[in-house]
Amino acid sequence: MNYKKNILIYEPADTGHHPEFINNLWTYLKNSPPIDKKILFAIHPKIVELYNLESTKIQNVEIILVLKYYSNFSEIKNLANRLLATDVIIMTLNPLFMSLAFDRFKFNITGIVFNPFNTNYENYSIYKRFYKELLYLIVSRRNRIKRIFILNDLRSAVFLNNRYKVNKYMYLPDPIPFYKKEKLPSSIILLIKKRTTILHFGTMSDRKGTQIILDSIELLPPEYMKDLAFLFIGKPCNKNFKDKINEKILLYKKIYPSINIYYYSDFVSVGMMEAYFEISDLVLIPYISNNMSSGVLGHAVKYNKPIVSGKGLLGEIVCDNNLGFSINVSKNAIRDVIVEFLKYGKVINGESYVNEHSIENFSKIILND
Repeated sequence: MNYKKNILIYEPADTGHHPEFINNLWTYLKNSPPIDKKILFAIHPKIVELYNLESTKIQNVEIILVLKYYSNFSEIKNLANRLLATDVIIMTLNPLFMSLAFDRFKFNITGIVFNPFNTNYENYSIYKRFYKELLYLIVSRRNRIKRIFILNDLRSAVFLNNRYKVNKYMYLPDPIPFYKKEKLPSSIILLIKKRTTILHFGTMSDRKGTQIILDSIELLPPEYMKDLAFLFIGKPCNKNFKDKINEKILLYKKIYPSINIYYYSDFVSVGMMEAYFEISDLVLIPYISNNMSSGVLGHAVKYNKPIVSGKGLLGEIVCDNNLGFSINVSKNAIRDVIVEFLKYGKVINGESYVNEHSIENFSKIILND
């Protein structure tokens, strides 16, 4: 069969946003199989296993297993040429910007940029700003690069289109998937019983504000500690950081026996993830970078759980949609917002945000359907 397009979706990563994005696209295609185009998923085996993708056959859709993580653009180019791809969707363009600017290729490229260049969100050194300006200028002018998606960040898409006099930067709503909830262990239910539960979910790292959250706990007024339970759920960025978290929690358990803190550092299934968000009262994502987005935000919003974020992109999303609290990230500020929440609460309604960030909207934009 001759197809109008032969589309290669390239995603060798298996953590963070990446598996969810592939599952979202797969779910969309399962309900709306492509008719006049072929779609090839070049993805990590763990994604296939995680979502049991091979159990469902979709017309004109195939899976190709890849193991290497964005080692160089030539591998993507060789794969695309071997598969006769007319279009390549690269799910993370950031590490390939130099190649996109200067390499030759005969297929069309679209893809997602995380933490895009935007002088309104970040102060760059002279060297870094010159480097970013040069790369974005060249990439913006290349005809084979058709669309660059900016995740959850309309302001940056507008900024980049205006700056480089193009219309190829597009706002991409971060999709919010729904999964069947699993049952939490009884030990967790007992831990949070009659307590306000505060959740920090995802990769544990300084970049995600994990250490600052931990440091804020000892600043809480003693009379509030008996009413709180902290859940730290997610793999650490490295073993040293995991040790730091465990040491801090052990120290707190000795000094403040009335407070409940739990850390789970292994893989969390999507069903268990749903359960953690459902039972939480407040979700902390005080990321340090001003131009970071987060899939955690969407999972919290679908359960109408208020969010604590920093300023910048996440803060603007939180404030624009009345989804919680935006703070200048520090241990004192986190302490203050927890106390404020305990005193006054915070009710949010995430229905309109969830509707805008549907899997269907996300997939139609990515696939240009």
